[in-house]
Amino acid sequence: MKLTEIAKKGSLSLLLQFTGLAVSLVLNLYMTNIAGKEAYNVYVVSFSWITFLAHMGLIGYDVLLTREISNPNHSEELKSALLSRSINYALLISFFLGSLLILGTILFVTDEMLKLALLLSAAAVPFFSLLLLLKAYLIGKKRNDLAIVCEKLIRPGIFIIAIATVIGIFGNLSIPWIILINTGAIFVALMTAIMMSKIKINDQQNGIRVDSKYKKAAWTFFFLSFVAMTNNLADVLMLGFWPLTVSEVGTYKIDLNLTNFIAMPLLTLNAVFAPYFVEYFNDPSKAGNLIAIKTLLRIVFAFGLILCIAFTIMPDFFLNFFGEDYLLGAAPLVILSFGQLFNVFMGPVGNALNMANAQQSVFKISAITLTINLLLNLILIPDYGLLGASIATVSALAIWNLLLAYQLKNKFGINVSVI
Repeated sequence: MKLTEIAKKGSLSLLLQFTGLAVSLVLNLYMTNIAGKEAYNVYVVSFSWITFLAHMGLIGYDVLLTREISNPNHSEELKSALLSRSINYALLISFFLGSLLILGTILFVTDEMLKLALLLSAAAVPFFSLLLLLKAYLIGKKRNDLAIVCEKLIRPGIFIIAIATVIGIFGNLSIPWIILINTGAIFVALMTAIMMSKIKINDQQNGIRVDSKYKKAAWTFFFLSFVAMTNNLADVLMLGFWPLTVSEVGTYKIDLNLTNFIAMPLLTLNAVFAPYFVEYFNDPSKAGNLIAIKTLLRIVFAFGLILCIAFTIMPDFFLNFFGEDYLLGAAPLVILSFGQLFNVFMGPVGNALNMANAQQSVFKISAITLTINLLLNLILIPDYGLLGASIATVSALAIWNLLLAYQLKNKFGINVSVI
């Protein structure tokens, strides 16, 4: 019964996520062929900063919300109060970070095109931060399908339609238009998420008070999110630091987008699995949750293995869709594919530990691997470019998975890998 329940929710989420990735791929194809390589590179760098700062603006309350909203022992009043506090903090911190982006851009960015893109992108940080927060809330309510629709379908869908409209009217697409359209698409997705979530705010009402322990847990999740996001974006952001590699950031981003098809099922199911991990750690008799999760992971791994083989045998075939200028990403595509396949093989180790209130362990290990990741990128990118970035990323990802798997087995006696 539990397998059927999780599989049903997971299948719908996977279908929506695949659709979202397909829309994202169409967007990338459109951008590379219409906007041109230089404009696409600028868009990738600017949106990477939006993504990074938006996640930081949540200061850990996104993960906290997912965990506490799905806790059956909490009252609806407490959940509402937690949501209210989360929204208040996200608005305040993300606005501050957007202001810092403006200041940092003015002081340190010399490329005029990139400077303009970053300045315009700052307005999107609070919108995207709130969108991610509501996504976490919906995941906690076991409505991952709605969360995916808002972020992965509506935002890129509106983006594509608006870009096509602008080109149809004006005949071209400049960087300011790209950034403004992206901000508008994020705002529309946010408004949709607000309507879909049907949130009820109840902060400090009816004697409900949010305990300080939640704030402490949120800060732990914040540092964890900072480390995780830096790990995820280190390669892209650091490629933009060197003049010889900044022109190939778009190529590397395409590699990441393609290998996301391998990683995506696990990332999607992570959100579906989270409430069931919470149930298990609150009631170990629900071991059926773990059996169902492992069964679905094996199916996901088989799918990822097929894709990994395809990317390894025919990397040029896939990259050629974006143009000959992007064939430089062939070798990194193969390396990143195997890295993501190993990630799927190890299973949702970080997610399981977070839902077991062992986020401290996840943070410490993530901090160690972040240091390794940054050092490897710093050493390898200047001499090996995209190849160096992919080797650094995959090495850090493998170490992260192995250390977390050991902690999960050692502390809780469970194994969430494919075997």
